[in-house]
Amino acid sequence: MTPLIRLARVSVRYDSHQVLSDIHWQMNAGSHYAILGANGSGKSTLIKLLSRDIYPLVCDGLVNEQFGYDNWHIWELKQRIGFITHDLHVKLAQQAPLVRGYEAVISSFYSAYGAYAHHDYTAAQKQITEQVMQQLQISHLANQAIGTMSTGELRRCVIARAMVHQPSLLLLDEPTIGLDIKAQHEFLTTIRQLSHRLSIIMVTHHLEEIIPEITHVALIKQGKLVHDGLKQEIMTADKLSDAFDFPIRLTYCQGWYRVTPEGENC
Repeated sequence: MTPLIRLARVSVRYDSHQVLSDIHWQMNAGSHYAILGANGSGKSTLIKLLSRDIYPLVCDGLVNEQFGYDNWHIWELKQRIGFITHDLHVKLAQQAPLVRGYEAVISSFYSAYGAYAHHDYTAAQKQITEQVMQQLQISHLANQAIGTMSTGELRRCVIARAMVHQPSLLLLDEPTIGLDIKAQHEFLTTIRQLSHRLSIIMVTHHLEEIIPEITHVALIKQGKLVHDGLKQEIMTADKLSDAFDFPIRLTYCQGWYRVTPEGENC
């Protein structure tokens, strides 16, 4: 079976700063990954590399494949991979506060932040948009301006923008930033539901966000992939303490993890 992601000898440098070093990693269909690491470890850079917003250094033996191919038209790849970030949320809120929910979602077909007169949407695109909004339970936001939505409501619109392309893979980069407790719970519940339809890569440094459906975990430390494998093998106190350079105690309850610093009571 063709891997969803296959990387070998992947390195990324910003000017003289090495951000990722010699990454070897493979993700197979049917798996869901959490990518963990401290701030500045290279997690978000890895996600940008997967979505081809940045490219690795060229070297002998380099492999940078998504869905079995290393040569992609960027627009075609963006339709196969849904990308959900706090940055996109902020851009929508700041640049398109008057755009209504339906327009915010359907305009994803043009990579825009709102529907414009020169946009020509097909009947199929309109139907998909309505179906996705209904599935995500945001049909009631169709005529509501973005600027009047709650953070949780707008985050669901961001998910819908990704889902109208019917992607095979969903990339989540620190997806719960800015959400309150209720909105965070609703967001993670939605991601759990979507995990039954497509593969997920979640980047976070909050272990409490790792949904039970995650099957594999990769730990990044200072730009290097230090641990990678099945969740139950990687999610140990020793491996996490090494990755975060901080002694921690790990607890597990009904599919969810919680971290407590050593020496502190739960």
